This record gives sequence, C-alpha cells and structure tokens, in this order.
Amino acid sequence: TPVSAPWAKAGDVAGRTLYLGNEDSNNWCGWFDDVETVLSADVDCASGAYLEGVVRLETYLGTPLPDEVHLAVAGYTSPDGGSLADQAPAGNANGDIEAAEYSVFPLITSGIGDSHTDGEHDAIGVTASPNPFTGAVLISLSLPGEIEVSASIFDVEGREIKSLADGSRIGGTHQLVWTGDDSHGDPVSPGVYFLLIKAGDDNLSRRVILMR
Repeated sequence: TPVSAPWAKAGDVAGRTLYLGNEDSNNWCGWFDDVETVLSADVDCASGAYLEGVVRLETYLGTPLPDEVHLAVAGYTSPDGGSLADQAPAGNANGDIEAAEYSVFPLITSGIGDSHTDGEHDAIGVTASPNPFTGAVLISLSLPGEIEVSASIFDVEGREIKSLADGSRIGGTHQLVWTGDDSHGDPVSPGVYFLLIKAGDDNLSRRVILMR
C-alpha cells in the first residue's frame, strides 16, 4: 500500500518497515520505523562520503527471518515537499517509488543473520580487513577443528560473484584474499558486497566495501 514519502517529501513510496535517513546539510543520520519513530535498539549508522547503516533484522522482522527483503534508495531535494531527485533501482520518473521499483534481496542465500544451528556462536571466527578496501581484502577464518568450509562473495542482489574456498579445512586460522574480481578474473564495480561463510552447520556473513 502506498504511503507518503518520508520526512514530508513529495510523492509516495511503497509501504515500508524500516528506513535509514540522512541529512546532507549536517551529516545527521538515523533509523526509523514505518511511522517515522527514531530507532535506537540494534541499529547504527554513519554519514560521510557514503551513508552506512547496520541493523539487526531479527529485532524488527522477528524470527525466522523472511526469505527476502525489498530495498530502495531515494534522494530528495530540500526542504519539505522536495521532489524525488534520484532513486535506485531506477524508476519510471513519476515522482513516486512504487513496489515494483524496489530491489529484491534474498536473505536465504546471503547468509545475513549469522544462522548457527549448533549453538556454538563463538566457535568460528571471521574477520575481513581492511574494510573498506581498494586493492584486496584479507579474510581470516578461525576454525575449532577439521570441517567442511565454503566461502563466497555475493552482490547486493544475492548473486554469487566469486567462490573463495570450497572443501575441508583443518582447525586453526586460515587466510583468504579477495581482490575485487569476479569468477572470470574481471574487476567488479565499487560498492557493498557480502562474504558468506558456510562452515559445517554454521552460516556467517560479513559486509565488505570495495572502493576504487
């Protein structure tokens, strides 16, 4: 169901559960619910050259998480009543963000939520550094013992970009490197990507940001 655009801007948007807002004039940012109440639990954001946001989806969507979420980005002119200036994915230029203009992100394949089925939340460790990165990101994987491991990079639409590991690994610390390329060795576009680690019964994900 269409609702008014957030922050008293012009036009309508498809119904929303959460949104992350940013004011360019003072670099303030914040998370909101569908009635524009500011959220503080299990959320974080930062504003600068890029608007960054982190949210624990279980807090706001419950468990189990849905198989997918619908995402859109909008830029409006100021002040109140400002028109829609930019949107991603691209829309039909009618000033609204319609349900069909949202991007579908499949949580079920992204690994978001760090699904642990054995209760051992700290048995497997994953770090990615530097992050954001330009040339390469070093991924350190700590395993409690010999286990089957797969590691892949996904884009924001849930498509697998490159496999970094697939097979049995002994316990200890292992290092993987991603140089910002796809499975053919071609460089990918700058942006946000997701590292999905499957180790035994555990799924862990980390966000990595590629800059050029």
